Amino acid sequence: GTTYYVRAYATNSVGTSYGAELTFNTAELHPTVSSGVISSITGTSATYSGGSASVSGGSSITDRGVCWSTNPNPTVSNSHVSLGGGSGPISASLTSLTPGVTYYVRAYATNAGGTTYSTQVNFTTADCESAPPTLVLPAAVSNLGCCAINFSWTKVCGATLYQIQIS
Repeated sequence: GTTYYVRAYATNSVGTSYGAELTFNTAELHPTVSSGVISSITGTSATYSGGSASVSGGSSITDRGVCWSTNPNPTVSNSHVSLGGGSGPISASLTSLTPGVTYYVRAYATNAGGTTYSTQVNFTTADCESAPPTLVLPAAVSNLGCCAINFSWTKVCGATLYQIQIS
């Protein structure tokens, strides 16, 4: 990331002559990012840990974090958690996930040289929840009208029976 000015010269008994000045820029070094692992997988969340970001000889890291998507090779344009600047470990909670879906995850770090991504890891969320079911529809207590009501709730791991109590 540095600009250098160079010119050739030759010296003899008459004096020193200089060639035309040339300019070049050295490439900015990108950060190094190592991959982490996924743990604590539920139907709607997971934990990414063990990744790290560092830079050797380049400019400081301005942002680092974790990005994920349902498509391979996620970028910071997808869902992501930013941990801020600086070198160091990369760990984050991935939330608001959809049960039973495969996600692709990469750690990232950005400096003046650009954004570098770790090796991709993937996982599939549980297709159920271990917590009590959550009523999905109807969304709130309201005047539901006459005659027909449809209920929908989140699936609970290991459940063998669902009951609705109405009063």
